[in-house]
Amino acid sequence: AWQPGDVTFETSWGACDEDAFRVAIKRADRSHAEGKPFHHFIMTTSNHRPFQFPEGRIARASDTGRAGAVMYSDYAVGRLVAEASTHPWFSHTIFVFVADHCASSAGKEELDCSRYHIPAIVWNPLLIKPRAYDKLCSQIDLMPTIFGLLNWSYESLFYGHDVLAAGPQPDKLHRAFISNYQKIALLTPQSLVILKPPRECSHYDVKLKTGELHANPGLPSLEADAIGYYQTASWLFRSGALKAAGFQTQ
Repeated sequence: AWQPGDVTFETSWGACDEDAFRVAIKRADRSHAEGKPFHHFIMTTSNHRPFQFPEGRIARASDTGRAGAVMYSDYAVGRLVAEASTHPWFSHTIFVFVADHCASSAGKEELDCSRYHIPAIVWNPLLIKPRAYDKLCSQIDLMPTIFGLLNWSYESLFYGHDVLAAGPQPDKLHRAFISNYQKIALLTPQSLVILKPPRECSHYDVKLKTGELHANPGLPSLEADAIGYYQTASWLFRSGALKAAGFQTQ
């Protein structure tokens, strides 16, 4: 539980980014002292409307828009990694920075894929050699890729895959899943298939950088793939088949 004094600045969503990171480091210290491995998931809050953060940290004021909130989040992340690098557990800890969603998905197209491009950084200069991966992938590929960096051997029902795995990879693995409130879609480097109510489907050729779409009715196999991905994921979740053996929810 959070302790008195842990929150120095409260936003409309919760503790500011600096407070969340400070508590995470404190808990990492405690786990390390007890000889326990740890995994911390931190959802930052300052980069959400109304974009609140402590004054005096950056050149912009709180409550003045997204640009200032992004600048503050960058500042807070910088402080996190600078502080973490001085602790004994840093040398065997991987940091993952990834967005949960984009700022806005509205656009001129039915689904504007150019607005779903989010940052993902897997970082620790003592453990991971720097490189960039520029092929199309999805959030669901992140954990299998991290497990690959850790040299783990495991069985899973992951829909994602290790994008850094050695050897040739089929082109169909370069895909992403995007959606809004009514539409779910399968995106490839060249094509986009959108499933939408009531039982309708749109097929497009796509330009990833601009989001420009051109109707192409000749994508039945990609439509079948999209239905297969989403329908089986729904069935596995609803049936409880994704739960670990013996795991019970309260």
